[in-house]
Amino acid sequence: MQKHPLNFLNGENIGWVMLNSIANKKESGKSAPKFKRIGMGHYLHAMKVRISNGDFD
Repeated sequence: MQKHPLNFLNGENIGWVMLNSIANKKESGKSAPKFKRIGMGHYLHAMKVRISNGDFD
């Protein structure tokens, strides 16, 4: 995804931001609900980017 021409992984993607916080030890990664939120946040952001790109027109 980092090499994709669309900017899926940025500061607007709450899932990406949370994963980076866990990787940098700023917050705990020991929560199943947190990972569900990360997944949903990433999915919603990716859909927003694709819709804005006109992928579903």
